[in-house]
Amino acid sequence: MVTVLEELDANKSMNGVIESVKQMSLSARSAARRIEALSDAVQGVIIDGVSHANYFSLAIDESTDNTDVAQLCVYVRYFDGKDFKEELLSLIPLEGHTTGEAIYAKLEKLFKLHSLSFERVNLIVTDGAPAMVGKHRGLVSRLKEHAPQMHALHCLIHQSVLCARLNGELKDVMDKVMKVINFVRGTSSTQHRLFRQLVAESADATHDDLLLHNDVRWLSKGKALDRFCALLNEIKAFLGMNKSKAAADHLILLENEKFISNVAFLSDIFGHLNLLNLQLQGRDKTIVDMVEKLESFTRKLEILEADICTGRLLHFSTLKKTEGEGTELMVDFIKSLRANFTSRFDDYSIPKEIIDFIRDPAVKLALFILTMFPSTYVCESSFSAMNAIKTHERNRLTNQNLENCLRINKCPQRWREGIYCSCGWGNRTV
Repeated sequence: MVTVLEELDANKSMNGVIESVKQMSLSARSAARRIEALSDAVQGVIIDGVSHANYFSLAIDESTDNTDVAQLCVYVRYFDGKDFKEELLSLIPLEGHTTGEAIYAKLEKLFKLHSLSFERVNLIVTDGAPAMVGKHRGLVSRLKEHAPQMHALHCLIHQSVLCARLNGELKDVMDKVMKVINFVRGTSSTQHRLFRQLVAESADATHDDLLLHNDVRWLSKGKALDRFCALLNEIKAFLGMNKSKAAADHLILLENEKFISNVAFLSDIFGHLNLLNLQLQGRDKTIVDMVEKLESFTRKLEILEADICTGRLLHFSTLKKTEGEGTELMVDFIKSLRANFTSRFDDYSIPKEIIDFIRDPAVKLALFILTMFPSTYVCESSFSAMNAIKTHERNRLTNQNLENCLRINKCPQRWREGIYCSCGWGNRTV
Protein backbone atom coordinates (compact mmCIF):
# COMPACT_ATOMS: atom_id res chain seq x y z
CA MET A 1 0.00 0.00 0.00
CA VAL A 2 2.79 2.42 0.85
CA THR A 3 4.55 1.68 -2.43
CA VAL A 4 1.38 2.30 -4.46
CA LEU A 5 0.60 5.57 -2.67
CA GLU A 6 4.16 6.84 -3.12
CA GLU A 7 3.95 5.99 -6.83
CA LEU A 8 0.64 7.84 -7.26
CA ASP A 9 1.57 10.83 -5.11
CA ALA A 10 3.72 12.70 -7.63
CA ASN A 11 3.11 16.07 -5.89
CA LYS A 12 3.84 14.79 -2.37
CA SER A 13 0.38 15.86 -1.24
CA MET A 14 -0.47 12.58 0.46
CA ASN A 15 2.35 12.42 2.97
CA GLY A 16 -0.11 12.40 5.87
CA VAL A 17 -2.01 9.46 4.40
CA ILE A 18 1.22 7.55 3.73
CA GLU A 19 2.38 8.09 7.31
CA SER A 20 -0.99 6.85 8.60
CA VAL A 21 -0.73 3.72 6.46
CA LYS A 22 2.76 3.07 7.83
CA GLN A 23 1.32 3.08 11.35
CA MET A 24 -1.22 0.39 10.56
CA SER A 25 -0.64 -2.86 12.45
CA LEU A 26 -0.09 -6.02 10.44
CA SER A 27 -2.26 -9.02 11.19
CA ALA A 28 -0.87 -11.88 13.25
CA ARG A 29 -0.63 -13.98 10.08
CA SER A 30 1.21 -11.44 7.89
CA ALA A 31 4.70 -12.69 8.65
CA ALA A 32 3.57 -16.33 8.58
CA ARG A 33 1.96 -15.89 5.14
CA ARG A 34 5.11 -14.32 3.77
CA ILE A 35 7.22 -17.18 5.12
CA GLU A 36 4.79 -19.72 3.66
CA ALA A 37 4.97 -18.04 0.25
CA LEU A 38 8.75 -18.01 0.31
CA SER A 39 8.93 -21.63 1.49
CA ASP A 40 6.45 -22.85 -1.14
CA ALA A 41 8.41 -21.10 -3.89
CA VAL A 42 11.71 -22.59 -2.73
CA GLN A 43 10.24 -26.07 -2.31
CA GLY A 44 8.69 -25.90 -5.78
CA VAL A 45 12.11 -25.29 -7.33
CA ILE A 46 13.61 -28.18 -5.32
CA ILE A 47 10.86 -30.67 -6.19
CA ASP A 48 11.08 -29.72 -9.86
CA GLY A 49 14.85 -30.23 -9.84
CA VAL A 50 14.66 -33.59 -8.06
CA SER A 51 11.84 -34.78 -10.37
CA HIS A 52 14.04 -34.22 -13.43
CA ALA A 53 17.24 -35.68 -11.92
CA ASN A 54 18.39 -39.13 -13.03
CA TYR A 55 19.70 -39.94 -9.56
CA PHE A 56 19.57 -38.36 -6.15
CA SER A 57 20.67 -39.31 -2.64
CA LEU A 58 19.13 -38.72 0.77
CA ALA A 59 20.67 -37.65 4.08
CA ILE A 60 18.34 -38.44 6.98
CA ASP A 61 18.72 -37.73 10.67
CA GLU A 62 16.40 -37.25 13.66
CA SER A 63 16.62 -34.91 16.60
CA THR A 64 14.31 -33.41 19.24
CA ASP A 65 13.42 -29.73 19.25
CA ASN A 66 12.95 -27.46 22.27
CA THR A 67 9.42 -28.74 22.92
CA ASP A 68 10.36 -32.45 22.81
CA VAL A 69 8.93 -33.01 19.33
CA ALA A 70 11.03 -35.46 17.32
CA GLN A 71 11.90 -33.87 13.97
CA LEU A 72 13.08 -35.94 10.99
CA CYS A 73 15.38 -33.91 8.76
CA VAL A 74 15.50 -35.08 5.13
CA TYR A 75 18.02 -33.55 2.73
CA VAL A 76 18.35 -34.35 -0.97
CA ARG A 77 21.46 -34.10 -3.19
CA TYR A 78 20.98 -34.05 -6.96
CA PHE A 79 22.35 -32.66 -10.22
CA ASP A 80 20.09 -30.07 -11.83
CA GLY A 81 21.85 -30.15 -15.20
CA LYS A 82 24.21 -27.36 -14.19
CA ASP A 83 25.25 -27.75 -10.54
CA PHE A 84 25.07 -30.26 -7.71
CA LYS A 85 22.49 -29.13 -5.15
CA GLU A 86 22.07 -30.00 -1.46
CA GLU A 87 18.61 -28.94 -0.33
CA LEU A 88 16.20 -29.47 2.54
CA LEU A 89 13.48 -31.75 1.18
CA SER A 90 11.39 -31.75 4.36
CA LEU A 91 11.40 -31.44 8.14
CA ILE A 92 8.91 -34.06 9.29
CA PRO A 93 7.52 -34.14 12.86
CA LEU A 94 7.29 -37.62 14.42
CA GLU A 95 4.37 -37.37 16.80
CA GLY A 96 4.70 -40.81 18.38
CA HIS A 97 7.47 -43.39 18.28
CA THR A 98 10.64 -42.89 16.23
CA THR A 99 10.90 -46.47 15.00
CA GLY A 100 12.04 -47.56 11.56
CA GLU A 101 8.44 -48.32 10.65
CA ALA A 102 7.24 -44.84 11.66
CA ILE A 103 10.09 -43.13 9.79
CA TYR A 104 9.48 -45.23 6.67
CA ALA A 105 5.76 -44.40 6.71
CA LYS A 106 6.50 -40.66 6.88
CA LEU A 107 9.11 -40.85 4.13
CA GLU A 108 6.82 -42.89 1.87
CA LYS A 109 4.02 -40.35 2.38
CA LEU A 110 6.42 -37.51 1.49
CA PHE A 111 7.51 -39.24 -1.73
CA LYS A 112 3.92 -39.96 -2.79
CA LEU A 113 2.91 -36.35 -2.08
CA HIS A 114 5.55 -35.03 -4.49
CA SER A 115 5.37 -37.96 -6.97
CA LEU A 116 8.97 -39.00 -6.30
CA SER A 117 10.28 -42.53 -6.74
CA PHE A 118 12.59 -44.52 -4.48
CA GLU A 119 13.87 -46.21 -7.65
CA ARG A 120 16.03 -43.16 -8.42
CA VAL A 121 17.61 -42.96 -4.94
CA ASN A 122 21.19 -44.17 -5.36
CA LEU A 123 22.22 -43.80 -1.71
CA ILE A 124 20.79 -43.03 1.71
CA VAL A 125 23.13 -41.84 4.48
CA THR A 126 22.08 -41.99 8.15
CA ASP A 127 23.61 -41.63 11.59
CA GLY A 128 23.70 -45.42 12.11
CA ALA A 129 20.97 -45.53 14.77
CA PRO A 130 19.05 -48.86 15.08
CA ALA A 131 15.86 -47.24 13.80
CA MET A 132 17.76 -46.32 10.64
CA VAL A 133 19.96 -49.36 9.94
CA GLY A 134 18.30 -52.20 11.89
CA LYS A 135 18.67 -55.44 9.92
CA HIS A 136 14.97 -56.36 9.91
CA ARG A 137 12.96 -53.32 11.05
CA GLY A 138 15.24 -50.40 10.22
CA LEU A 139 14.45 -47.75 7.66
CA VAL A 140 17.18 -48.87 5.26
CA SER A 141 16.04 -52.51 5.18
CA ARG A 142 12.45 -51.42 4.49
CA LEU A 143 13.55 -49.12 1.68
CA LYS A 144 15.67 -51.84 0.07
CA GLU A 145 12.62 -54.09 -0.13
CA HIS A 146 11.13 -51.59 -2.59
CA ALA A 147 14.36 -50.33 -4.16
CA PRO A 148 17.06 -53.06 -4.09
CA GLN A 149 19.46 -50.89 -6.09
CA MET A 150 19.73 -48.39 -3.22
CA HIS A 151 23.03 -48.22 -1.32
CA ALA A 152 23.21 -47.29 2.36
CA LEU A 153 25.99 -45.52 4.22
CA HIS A 154 26.66 -44.85 7.89
CA CYS A 155 27.73 -41.19 8.09
CA LEU A 156 31.51 -41.08 7.56
CA ILE A 157 31.94 -38.32 10.18
CA HIS A 158 30.10 -40.37 12.81
CA GLN A 159 32.24 -43.39 11.96
CA SER A 160 35.49 -41.42 12.31
CA VAL A 161 34.35 -40.29 15.79
CA LEU A 162 33.50 -43.88 16.77
CA CYS A 163 37.01 -44.97 15.75
CA ALA A 164 38.47 -42.80 18.50
CA ARG A 165 36.43 -44.19 21.41
CA LEU A 166 38.59 -44.42 24.55
CA ASN A 167 38.80 -47.42 26.84
CA GLY A 168 40.97 -48.78 29.61
CA GLU A 169 43.63 -46.56 31.15
CA LEU A 170 43.24 -43.68 28.68
CA LYS A 171 39.49 -43.53 29.33
CA ASP A 172 40.28 -43.36 33.05
CA VAL A 173 42.67 -40.48 32.33
CA MET A 174 39.96 -38.64 30.37
CA ASP A 175 37.39 -39.18 33.11
CA LYS A 176 39.76 -37.77 35.74
CA VAL A 177 40.47 -34.72 33.62
CA MET A 178 36.73 -34.10 33.35
CA LYS A 179 36.39 -34.44 37.14
CA VAL A 180 39.02 -31.74 37.64
CA ILE A 181 37.30 -29.45 35.11
CA ASN A 182 33.89 -30.05 36.70
CA PHE A 183 35.36 -29.36 40.15
CA VAL A 184 36.75 -26.01 39.02
CA ARG A 185 33.72 -24.94 36.99
CA GLY A 186 30.79 -26.76 38.51
CA THR A 187 31.24 -26.81 42.28
CA SER A 188 29.85 -23.29 42.69
CA SER A 189 29.44 -20.06 40.76
CA THR A 190 31.76 -18.32 43.21
CA GLN A 191 34.52 -20.86 42.69
CA HIS A 192 34.21 -20.55 38.92
CA ARG A 193 34.42 -16.74 39.12
CA LEU A 194 37.50 -16.93 41.34
CA PHE A 195 39.22 -19.25 38.87
CA ARG A 196 38.46 -16.93 35.97
CA GLN A 197 39.80 -14.01 38.00
CA LEU A 198 43.02 -15.91 38.69
CA VAL A 199 43.40 -16.73 34.99
CA ALA A 200 42.76 -13.09 34.01
CA GLU A 201 45.53 -11.95 36.37
CA SER A 202 48.00 -14.53 35.05
CA ALA A 203 50.51 -13.11 32.58
CA ASP A 204 51.12 -16.56 31.03
CA ALA A 205 47.51 -17.64 30.51
CA THR A 206 46.55 -17.95 26.84
CA HIS A 207 42.82 -18.52 27.49
CA ASP A 208 40.24 -17.13 29.89
CA ASP A 209 38.48 -20.31 31.06
CA LEU A 210 38.26 -24.10 30.91
CA LEU A 211 35.87 -25.83 28.50
CA LEU A 212 33.33 -28.49 29.41
CA HIS A 213 33.29 -31.76 27.47
CA ASN A 214 30.18 -32.95 25.65
CA ASP A 215 30.25 -36.38 23.97
CA VAL A 216 27.57 -35.35 21.50
CA ARG A 217 29.68 -32.59 19.97
CA TRP A 218 32.35 -33.81 17.60
CA LEU A 219 35.17 -31.42 18.54
CA SER A 220 34.38 -31.12 22.24
CA LYS A 221 36.84 -33.66 23.66
CA GLY A 222 39.88 -32.32 21.81
CA LYS A 223 39.09 -28.68 22.62
CA ALA A 224 38.54 -29.43 26.32
CA LEU A 225 41.87 -31.29 26.55
CA ASP A 226 43.75 -28.56 24.68
CA ARG A 227 42.38 -25.86 27.00
CA PHE A 228 43.17 -28.01 30.07
CA CYS A 229 46.82 -28.40 29.05
CA ALA A 230 47.13 -24.70 28.18
CA LEU A 231 45.86 -23.67 31.66
CA LEU A 232 47.54 -26.45 33.64
CA ASN A 233 49.72 -24.10 35.74
CA GLU A 234 46.73 -21.90 36.59
CA ILE A 235 44.67 -24.97 37.55
CA LYS A 236 47.44 -26.15 39.88
CA ALA A 237 47.69 -22.72 41.48
CA PHE A 238 43.94 -22.54 41.99
CA LEU A 239 43.75 -26.03 43.51
CA GLY A 240 46.65 -25.13 45.80
CA MET A 241 44.67 -22.19 47.21
CA ASN A 242 41.56 -24.30 47.77
CA LYS A 243 41.44 -25.93 51.20
CA SER A 244 39.07 -28.80 50.42
CA LYS A 245 40.12 -32.46 50.35
CA ALA A 246 38.85 -32.85 46.78
CA ALA A 247 41.13 -30.02 45.63
CA ALA A 248 44.10 -31.64 47.38
CA ASP A 249 43.37 -34.99 45.70
CA HIS A 250 43.12 -33.35 42.29
CA LEU A 251 46.39 -31.49 42.87
CA ILE A 252 48.20 -34.71 43.75
CA LEU A 253 46.91 -36.20 40.50
CA LEU A 254 48.18 -33.24 38.46
CA GLU A 255 51.64 -33.55 40.02
CA ASN A 256 51.90 -37.09 38.62
CA GLU A 257 54.19 -36.94 35.56
CA LYS A 258 52.80 -40.11 33.99
CA PHE A 259 49.24 -38.81 34.24
CA ILE A 260 50.15 -35.45 32.71
CA SER A 261 52.04 -37.18 29.89
CA ASN A 262 48.93 -39.20 29.07
CA VAL A 263 46.79 -36.05 29.14
CA ALA A 264 49.22 -34.28 26.81
CA PHE A 265 49.20 -37.27 24.45
CA LEU A 266 45.39 -37.28 24.34
CA SER A 267 45.39 -33.54 23.68
CA ASP A 268 47.73 -34.02 20.72
CA ILE A 269 46.02 -37.06 19.20
CA PHE A 270 42.56 -35.53 19.50
CA GLY A 271 43.96 -32.36 17.96
CA HIS A 272 44.84 -34.43 14.88
CA LEU A 273 41.39 -36.06 14.94
CA ASN A 274 39.69 -32.65 15.23
CA LEU A 275 41.64 -31.42 12.20
CA LEU A 276 40.34 -34.42 10.24
CA ASN A 277 36.81 -33.79 11.52
CA LEU A 278 36.88 -30.19 10.34
CA GLN A 279 38.05 -31.33 6.91
CA LEU A 280 35.08 -33.71 6.73
CA GLN A 281 32.52 -31.14 7.84
CA GLY A 282 30.81 -28.64 5.58
CA ARG A 283 28.35 -28.57 2.71
CA ASP A 284 28.95 -29.76 -0.85
CA LYS A 285 31.42 -32.46 0.20
CA THR A 286 31.45 -35.36 -2.25
CA ILE A 287 31.93 -38.92 -1.10
CA VAL A 288 35.15 -39.07 -3.13
CA ASP A 289 36.57 -36.05 -1.26
CA MET A 290 35.83 -37.59 2.13
CA VAL A 291 37.15 -41.04 1.23
CA GLU A 292 40.44 -39.47 0.16
CA LYS A 293 40.66 -37.50 3.43
CA LEU A 294 40.04 -40.66 5.48
CA GLU A 295 42.57 -42.70 3.52
CA SER A 296 45.15 -39.93 3.97
CA PHE A 297 44.54 -39.83 7.72
CA THR A 298 44.93 -43.61 7.97
CA ARG A 299 48.38 -43.25 6.38
CA LYS A 300 49.12 -40.29 8.67
CA LEU A 301 48.57 -42.56 11.68
CA GLU A 302 51.53 -44.64 10.50
CA ILE A 303 53.69 -41.51 10.68
CA LEU A 304 52.34 -40.66 14.14
CA GLU A 305 53.12 -44.16 15.37
CA ALA A 306 56.69 -43.93 14.06
CA ASP A 307 57.04 -40.48 15.64
CA ILE A 308 56.07 -41.83 19.07
CA CYS A 309 58.29 -44.91 18.75
CA THR A 310 61.39 -42.88 17.83
CA GLY A 311 60.77 -40.36 20.61
CA ARG A 312 61.15 -37.37 18.28
CA LEU A 313 57.58 -36.17 19.00
CA LEU A 314 57.50 -33.88 15.96
CA HIS A 315 53.71 -34.25 15.76
CA PHE A 316 53.09 -34.23 19.53
CA SER A 317 53.93 -30.68 20.57
CA THR A 318 51.98 -30.75 23.86
CA LEU A 319 53.60 -34.00 24.97
CA LYS A 320 57.02 -32.64 24.04
CA LYS A 321 56.35 -29.40 25.94
CA THR A 322 55.55 -31.31 29.13
CA GLU A 323 58.82 -33.22 28.66
CA GLY A 324 56.87 -36.46 28.47
CA GLU A 325 57.93 -39.55 26.58
CA GLY A 326 56.16 -41.95 24.30
CA THR A 327 54.96 -45.10 26.05
CA GLU A 328 53.70 -48.48 24.97
CA LEU A 329 50.18 -47.39 25.96
CA MET A 330 50.34 -44.51 23.49
CA VAL A 331 51.71 -46.69 20.70
CA ASP A 332 49.00 -49.29 21.32
CA PHE A 333 46.29 -46.61 21.12
CA ILE A 334 47.57 -45.32 17.76
CA LYS A 335 47.78 -48.90 16.45
CA SER A 336 44.21 -49.52 17.61
CA LEU A 337 43.08 -46.25 16.05
CA ARG A 338 44.69 -47.17 12.74
CA ALA A 339 43.12 -50.63 12.83
CA ASN A 340 39.69 -49.08 13.49
CA PHE A 341 40.03 -46.66 10.58
CA THR A 342 41.24 -49.43 8.28
CA SER A 343 38.43 -51.83 9.16
CA ARG A 344 35.61 -49.26 9.22
CA PHE A 345 36.58 -47.56 5.98
CA ASP A 346 37.82 -50.58 4.06
CA ASP A 347 34.38 -50.88 2.47
CA TYR A 348 32.28 -47.77 1.98
CA SER A 349 29.39 -49.85 0.55
CA ILE A 350 30.55 -48.47 -2.80
CA PRO A 351 33.32 -50.44 -4.59
CA LYS A 352 36.67 -48.66 -4.42
CA GLU A 353 37.16 -49.28 -8.13
CA ILE A 354 34.21 -46.98 -8.82
CA ILE A 355 35.55 -44.29 -6.49
CA ASP A 356 38.96 -44.50 -8.17
CA PHE A 357 37.28 -44.26 -11.57
CA ILE A 358 35.65 -40.96 -10.58
CA ARG A 359 39.08 -39.33 -10.57
CA ASP A 360 39.05 -39.88 -14.34
CA PRO A 361 35.32 -40.12 -14.87
CA ALA A 362 32.84 -41.09 -17.49
CA VAL A 363 30.02 -38.55 -17.20
CA LYS A 364 27.09 -40.83 -16.31
CA LEU A 365 28.97 -42.78 -13.68
CA ALA A 366 30.40 -39.58 -12.23
CA LEU A 367 26.91 -38.14 -11.80
CA PHE A 368 25.81 -41.34 -10.07
CA ILE A 369 28.60 -41.07 -7.47
CA LEU A 370 28.75 -37.29 -7.10
CA THR A 371 25.07 -37.06 -6.19
CA MET A 372 25.74 -39.20 -3.11
CA PHE A 373 25.80 -37.70 0.39
CA PRO A 374 28.91 -38.78 2.36
CA SER A 375 27.59 -37.71 5.78
CA THR A 376 24.62 -36.33 7.68
CA TYR A 377 26.41 -33.00 8.21
CA VAL A 378 23.65 -31.03 6.47
CA CYS A 379 21.07 -32.52 8.84
CA GLU A 380 23.21 -31.86 11.92
CA SER A 381 23.77 -28.23 10.94
CA SER A 382 20.05 -27.82 10.23
CA PHE A 383 19.20 -29.02 13.74
CA SER A 384 21.31 -26.15 15.08
CA ALA A 385 19.32 -23.74 12.92
CA MET A 386 16.09 -25.43 14.02
CA ASN A 387 16.88 -24.87 17.69
CA ALA A 388 17.75 -21.24 16.98
CA ILE A 389 14.37 -20.79 15.27
CA LYS A 390 12.17 -22.71 17.71
CA THR A 391 13.36 -21.38 21.03
CA HIS A 392 11.68 -21.52 24.42
CA GLU A 393 10.33 -18.04 23.70
CA ARG A 394 8.84 -19.25 20.39
CA ASN A 395 7.73 -22.71 21.53
CA ARG A 396 4.24 -22.31 20.03
CA LEU A 397 5.65 -22.28 16.51
CA THR A 398 3.77 -24.94 14.52
CA ASN A 399 5.60 -27.81 12.83
CA GLN A 400 4.67 -26.47 9.40
CA ASN A 401 5.93 -22.96 10.18
CA LEU A 402 9.12 -24.44 11.63
CA GLU A 403 9.76 -26.30 8.38
CA ASN A 404 8.99 -23.17 6.34
CA CYS A 405 11.39 -21.06 8.41
CA LEU A 406 14.10 -23.69 8.12
CA ARG A 407 13.66 -24.01 4.37
CA ILE A 408 14.01 -20.27 3.69
CA ASN A 409 16.95 -20.07 6.08
CA LYS A 410 19.13 -20.19 2.94
CA CYS A 411 17.07 -17.68 0.97
CA PRO A 412 19.61 -14.81 1.24
CA GLN A 413 22.20 -17.12 -0.33
CA ARG A 414 19.75 -18.03 -3.10
CA TRP A 415 19.08 -14.37 -3.83
CA ARG A 416 22.77 -13.65 -4.06
CA GLU A 417 22.99 -16.49 -6.58
CA GLY A 418 20.11 -14.95 -8.56
CA ILE A 419 17.52 -17.61 -7.66
CA TYR A 420 14.47 -15.54 -6.75
CA CYS A 421 11.26 -16.68 -5.18
CA SER A 422 8.11 -16.38 -7.25
CA CYS A 423 6.52 -14.18 -4.58
CA GLY A 424 8.92 -11.38 -5.55
CA TRP A 425 10.37 -11.03 -2.08
CA GLY A 426 13.79 -12.02 -3.42
CA ASN A 427 13.93 -8.81 -5.44
CA ARG A 428 13.96 -6.72 -2.27
CA THR A 429 16.97 -5.64 -0.28
CA VAL A 430 17.75 -8.08 2.54
